[in-house]
Amino acid sequence: MEATLFVNTTTKVIRASLTAAGLPSVPVKFQTHLKLTVYFFAAGDAPALLDEDTTFNVTLKALSEAGGALFAQKVAPTSTLADGYVFEWAQIGNAALLAAIGDTVAGIESVLTIGWTIEGRVEKADMRVTIANSWQRADDELPEDTEALEAAFDARAIRHDETQTLTGAQRWQALANLGITFVHGGLRVVLENGDIVNVPLNSGEPIAP
Repeated sequence: MEATLFVNTTTKVIRASLTAAGLPSVPVKFQTHLKLTVYFFAAGDAPALLDEDTTFNVTLKALSEAGGALFAQKVAPTSTLADGYVFEWAQIGNAALLAAIGDTVAGIESVLTIGWTIEGRVEKADMRVTIANSWQRADDELPEDTEALEAAFDARAIRHDETQTLTGAQRWQALANLGITFVHGGLRVVLENGDIVNVPLNSGEPIAP
């Protein structure tokens, strides 16, 4: 998100350009990058840098709470151009803004204030902006439905860490998957190297040696 602002140092009005009288459009979205390129000018003059000792205070606050918490702030330019200043945030989003914007509202009305101080004189120019909500959050994670995964696993897998009740068909299928089948009264076993061996079977319980 980027916007270019022209601040009239005489009237303290923020404009969209040096010649247009309209307000600029400042797109702001929660947890999204914002870059403001700001030019200061006096009526009838071209944009120019302010005195080198000028200090800045650029803020975003809720429209409904003049004394409320800050949503964003810069007290110095991110970079200085030949005739203007850049104020840039990697993202607009803190705990105060999260609490205000929540998870359901489309956006929140706020006030962008560009403040500067020269020789002890504090000057400010304000404009209203809407901070749009973001339905993609920085901490979003795909939830793990562990109960559903566990149930699906139990229904389809032979467990070695849980007691299971298997039908006769399920037990024979599990053995077949391991290469063990019942053929002609004995167990036919396919070994890892492909060799085949068989184990004769007798009915009843094993007899002790």
